Amino acid sequence: MRHYRWVPDSPNDADPAPLSIGLVASGSPNGAVWAAAVKRLGLAVAAARSDTTTPLNVNVVFQVAGKFTDPDFEGVRTGRFNSKTKHLLVQAAVPATMVADHSKDPDSTVRALLVQAIDEAEAWARRRHLADNLDDLRAVAVAV
Repeated sequence: MRHYRWVPDSPNDADPAPLSIGLVASGSPNGAVWAAAVKRLGLAVAAARSDTTTPLNVNVVFQVAGKFTDPDFEGVRTGRFNSKTKHLLVQAAVPATMVADHSKDPDSTVRALLVQAIDEAEAWARRRHLADNLDDLRAVAVAV
């Protein structure tokens, strides 16, 4: 079993990146194509976020279906929040039906899921009065 776990590039949670990409995937030929798209997105985000300031740090973790795993949700959802570092986890699902659909372009699909994740994080932050918007993060997501 190949199980990938690609996490934020910050060595610890004390100084999280304003926007980071993570990956959870298990081996399958189609899933590997999607995992590669997520990794390319992560590298592009890391390069584009250098001067980004934000009231909320967001880590988007893509869960790519494979031989041994399949997300139990569709789209995006918020996860844990560290109030000390203002670091929010948002999960993005790439379910088996999407992985098997060869008509979908992995790169454009994961970019669209990233924008949805920023929208979800912004709505979450508004409900909790932590931020009015996450425009700087959205700018990074749209730029990649």
